Amino acid sequence: GRSGWDQPIADEAGIAMVKSRFSSLDVRAMVNSIRPEAVGCKLSNVYDVNSKVYILKLARRNFKCFLLLESGVRFHLTGYQRDKNAVPSMYTMKLRKHIRTRRLTEVRQIGTDRAVEFTFGRGEGAFHLILELYVTGNLILTDHEYTILALLRGNNDQNSKVGLRQTYPLESATGLLVA
Repeated sequence: GRSGWDQPIADEAGIAMVKSRFSSLDVRAMVNSIRPEAVGCKLSNVYDVNSKVYILKLARRNFKCFLLLESGVRFHLTGYQRDKNAVPSMYTMKLRKHIRTRRLTEVRQIGTDRAVEFTFGRGEGAFHLILELYVTGNLILTDHEYTILALLRGNNDQNSKVGLRQTYPLESATGLLVA
C-alpha cells in the first residue's frame, strides 16, 4: 500500500522484516496519514479476513480504499484486496448492521494511547469503532454515548476491562498500557 506498512523494512543486517506492533507514535503518525483520504468516505462494506483482521471498504465519488484493522497489531489503508471469509462472522454482521452506509467523520488517537477511534455519523446517530493495539487487542463498537454494542473479545477474558452494554472507559484508556 501507499502507506508503506505492506512493504517489508530492512533491519541493520539487510534482512527484510515486517513491522510487528504499533507504538503510540506509530498510531499518531498513521492516524495523521490516513485521515485526509479516509475521512468523508462512506463505509460501503465490512469484511473479516480472520478472527483478528477486518477490512472496511470506504468510498466516495471517484475514490475507494480499504482500511485494514488488525486487533492488537496495526491499521492502515491498503489498495490490496485480501481474501475474505465466504461467510461473514457474527461480529462482522453486527458491524454491518450498525455502521454500513455511514460516513466516516473522524479518526483520532485516544489520548496518547495505542488505541484509535473511528467515528461514523454525527450527533446522536454516531457510532464509534475503537481499535485497541495493546496486549491482545480488541475491536469495540459503541453508540454515540460510548455504550458498548459489540466487542471482538468479551469480558470473560481476564485482560479485558470492558463488557457489552458497559460504557467504554475513554478516560482510563491511557492507563491500559500496563500489560
